[in-house]
Amino acid sequence: WEWQRYKVGTPVSKLFEDENSKMRPFAGKVTHYDAKFMLYKILYEDGDAEELTQNEVKEILVNKDDVRPEEGRSLLGSYAIHLAVCEYIEPDDLYHQVLDEIPKLSLESSKRQASRYLESQIVSIDSDNEGDAVSNRSSLTLSLLDPISKVAIGTPVRGSR
Repeated sequence: WEWQRYKVGTPVSKLFEDENSKMRPFAGKVTHYDAKFMLYKILYEDGDAEELTQNEVKEILVNKDDVRPEEGRSLLGSYAIHLAVCEYIEPDDLYHQVLDEIPKLSLESSKRQASRYLESQIVSIDSDNEGDAVSNRSSLTLSLLDPISKVAIGTPVRGSR
């Protein structure tokens, strides 16, 4: 025994061939339920009607909230519009736009900048060689954060290589 799941007035939409032989959706609604044969009568916007089973009605529902959550949902019979406005930039213009934003350095200038950066990042607390010169820095700041992941280093170690 199957009970009436969809009420009279439930909206549906189904693809049919129109007068120009093109497939298009036709809006309709449930107008009657025959409990004896367990069939729903659907009346479409063009006046055509048909009788469908509960599963057939489920496939053409417009409002999928009429389907129980445990049965799953689909977008069949639903409509949406997605609009995106994009600016078109010619590939050559984009290439030049990106390159113009990158600062230009000479090879020597970039080597000096890299050396200054590396010198500021290297810290020597203790040396394996007794004859090493001692740094004249007045203060020393250490960080136990990994510079890439920014996660605290659990066990700081010192190696000979």
